[in-house]
Amino acid sequence: MSRPADRSDGEPDAGPDQVRPVPRLLGGAALAGGIALLAAAVWFGVWTVRTTAGPWGSPGRAGTLTIARCGTSHPSGGDRPTMTCAGTFVPDAGGSPVPGVSLRLDSVRGWAAGERIPVRLRPNARTAYRLGGHDWISNAFAFLVLIFFAVVAIHVGRGSFHRSGAVSERREGRSSA
Repeated sequence: MSRPADRSDGEPDAGPDQVRPVPRLLGGAALAGGIALLAAAVWFGVWTVRTTAGPWGSPGRAGTLTIARCGTSHPSGGDRPTMTCAGTFVPDAGGSPVPGVSLRLDSVRGWAAGERIPVRLRPNARTAYRLGGHDWISNAFAFLVLIFFAVVAIHVGRGSFHRSGAVSERREGRSSA
């Protein structure tokens, strides 16, 4: 019971100890996808550094948010409730106060109007954040996952374009042995 030497696409069948080559079209798609994933990872990394406090520092100006009002949201799915407070941001280093700034808080408690919370405000933003968050850790993990899949896709895609010569050289070496 023997198998035919050639498939319908003209490529010889891979033997039991050979890896079947990736078709060029699929390899091209993998290469393009890998490059797109790499670009997304770079964009995501730059966005994280510019918008999230982490080991690289804290973006934005330090200041105080004077609370005007707070509201509680109750998300579905069993997640904990969160609060969003709004008020006026006053920079520590001086400058004009910024009214209408909001702040999302994970701790729900009775924040009174007039209370002050130390925060940071990014340029041209209306949403402040508190220091001490660990959002950068999940962003760093997502960045590494994007890089990993980009490298795998680029490796697979590049292999489809360089494999044809390598496969024929291996076959010639085995037939002469």
